[in-house]
Amino acid sequence: MSSIRVLDPNAFMQAQQTQLPSAEAEALAQVHGGGPFPRANFCFISRLEADRPYLRFPIAPHRPSFYSIMAVSRGDVVRTDGLNTYKLGAGSIFCHPAGRITAVESASVEVQGYYCLFDAEYFLDPFSNKALLDELPVFQSEFSPVLQPEGASADHLFYLLGCLEAEADHPHPDQATSMATLLYTFFLAAKKHSRSLNTWLYHKQASAAETLMHKFKRLLQQHVLRKKAVAEYADLLAVTPNHLNRCVKQISGRTAKDMILDMLLLEACVLLKQTEATVSEIAYQLGFATPSHFVKLFRIRQGFTPLEYRHRALGRGPLGKQRIQHVKESSPKLNQLTYLRQICGDST
Repeated sequence: MSSIRVLDPNAFMQAQQTQLPSAEAEALAQVHGGGPFPRANFCFISRLEADRPYLRFPIAPHRPSFYSIMAVSRGDVVRTDGLNTYKLGAGSIFCHPAGRITAVESASVEVQGYYCLFDAEYFLDPFSNKALLDELPVFQSEFSPVLQPEGASADHLFYLLGCLEAEADHPHPDQATSMATLLYTFFLAAKKHSRSLNTWLYHKQASAAETLMHKFKRLLQQHVLRKKAVAEYADLLAVTPNHLNRCVKQISGRTAKDMILDMLLLEACVLLKQTEATVSEIAYQLGFATPSHFVKLFRIRQGFTPLEYRHRALGRGPLGKQRIQHVKESSPKLNQLTYLRQICGDST
């Protein structure tokens, strides 16, 4: 009997971070009909209302290799960041960093607004400070990814995204520098707005239990591949396991162990979609005693076996090829996120 190949966490992370950019490059090359699209150093901005008709929801959990901004001016979108779910209404802006698991659960038919995708190389190229992205609060794990600007602040942030869109539509020799500078201006304006409202950290009137649960969820995103016991997270938070469990139960109605299992299964969804690891490899990597235990729990929580989930996520169902061809023919100008969405075959 052949032995089970178990990858260490770093190998899994590297597989996820290197496989997806290749898919992005191939997708963009097909959509735009030109030569090979770069694997890195890119920035795109588009209108939600332009691409919404070609999307099918929910968009499955994935760990993107790029940064993103989603700004809703009308309608609503339901986005996730790890185990946190956010309903974005008119005026909401969602900023998401590379490397963190996200999903899009739904978007209303009438949704309008912007979304922008860019990678670190593109953003940092004009600047000498190569740690600039890491210093932006909106991309730091302890801060909320959602901005709720009002009045003049909202107008200014949406105006800057409009300027970015206009700049993207008119290529010139200094376009990359100009767009990176506009992005940085946007983030500085977002930082100023959030500080002025005193809502940058968590929620304005969050209870101690809510704050603790928020920190717990953030730690899960960072450590769940290595730490799977409630006591380990309690140590990181400087509280007892009983206190952590009590606070989580008070806010969510679920146990801290349930939250850990939720995050493990979220990681499993990403690994099934973005790597070629077998179900057994994923099961052992995530700390399950046996693959059968993993398969049973996955099916109970997700409604599919891991292999069924992978086939659906990769568009191997009977409608996968038809749907991809329709997108190619009906919308040749769809940008990266939209076409990635279709070739991955996420389905409702």
